Amino acid sequence: MLMRARKPTASHRVTVLTTAVAAGLAVAAVAPAGAAWAASPAAGRPATTKPKPRPATTAKPSAATVAGRLLLRSQEQPGFVVNGVMASQTSVSRFLSSFGTTKAERSQLSTVLDHAGFHLSAVEDLLGSQGRQGSSELLELGNAAGARSVMAAFLGLTRHNERGAKLASFSVKGVPGATGVVARGGSVAIANVYWTVGSCMLASGLYLPQGGKETVAMVAAPVIAGVRSQAHRIGRGCP
Repeated sequence: MLMRARKPTASHRVTVLTTAVAAGLAVAAVAPAGAAWAASPAAGRPATTKPKPRPATTAKPSAATVAGRLLLRSQEQPGFVVNGVMASQTSVSRFLSSFGTTKAERSQLSTVLDHAGFHLSAVEDLLGSQGRQGSSELLELGNAAGARSVMAAFLGLTRHNERGAKLASFSVKGVPGATGVVARGGSVAIANVYWTVGSCMLASGLYLPQGGKETVAMVAAPVIAGVRSQAHRIGRGCP
């Protein structure tokens, strides 16, 4: 689902992220045009009446914003920082359109996601040094059973797509059900891990362009550390 054993391109990455720049807006306070005037006996000049303060309102964050807060933060996966902005989709077809999978695979995944009650996706890219890349993702489904079925589908797809590489599975101590796969081929190594919390399926991974000679434990270590930190922060609340 996430990183591939060859260097990801725009067609193989889960999503293409763009950089957004937030602009600060200065708001000037302007006196109401129809302000009432009253005689000021002390100063001998008119004085404006102060408008009644309006109660403060707090905008409720969107579902995508809430989901995005559950993704990996910079350095939770050691050596990787968030790169760009979070991307979110509420459409299965749009979510799958950025996958570097075949049409048949997208059709199969679409069926799984529809049956699981797909609500939305939240995806962010991670960046490390020396060409290392990573990704953090969250899919919100209809219920816990749906989340587990989606996890099984993507885990199976990862193993299928990397069947030509040397594969090794790993678990994450302290995160029940979390299952990962390390694939090494030539000079390249990748690691992906999948787990569920409530009705959410979470995934994260890394791509090491010069990691082919590293041990399975060395490749998987940053991913495992990231999942542990993320799971501790999220707890049992998702979404």
